[in-house]
Amino acid sequence: MARKWTEAEDRLALEMLELGHSYQDVAVELGRTHSSVKKRMHRLGVNLQPRWTEEEEQYITDAYIRGTSVEEMVAHLGRTKVAIWKHAGEMGLEVARWWTLSELNECSELYTRGVDLQVLSQKFGRTQAAIKAQMNRIGALRPNQRVWTETETKRLKNLYAHGKSIEEIAAKLDRSEKSVYDKIRRLALRKPARTRTNVGQLSQALGLSDW
Repeated sequence: MARKWTEAEDRLALEMLELGHSYQDVAVELGRTHSSVKKRMHRLGVNLQPRWTEEEEQYITDAYIRGTSVEEMVAHLGRTKVAIWKHAGEMGLEVARWWTLSELNECSELYTRGVDLQVLSQKFGRTQAAIKAQMNRIGALRPNQRVWTETETKRLKNLYAHGKSIEEIAAKLDRSEKSVYDKIRRLALRKPARTRTNVGQLSQALGLSDW
């Protein structure tokens, strides 16, 4: 038999929601399920949308980068698909249409079998660039595609941090320039800041006293 709600629980739940806590936070505090809290608030006529926490926003960002399906996000966050899509868009993430778990599974299987990108584009109603980007996020590989090892990735980061060009890195790692470029983009590496030399110090070093 379901446990009855008390006035004290109702009051605490409302206070927590007004302070920005999520339904899940309330559920943990009261020792109830997420759905129980949500249903109770609905019965009370409460239509409060809990504010998004920093932890939730970080999860959305990480999930987007990893290529997590929207179903997994719903289960983790305890929020609706619409709420997640809307807030992700407000965060500046490109979520015109998030991938579902079934789409990811089917597309990755076809992608790794070598099915042409144009065929996949027509099948899933997405651009070839969108499909390739999503497959890269979840680590799906084309046939005969060489996997980046941990050692190679460390070398790439080190070379890039020391200002080596993509052409130089590709030669050292025995990879194509495109492969190196794509990996740098996936790792979100930034070019090292250029060291600025004080003009006065340089002139003194060169003996240009009138500079």
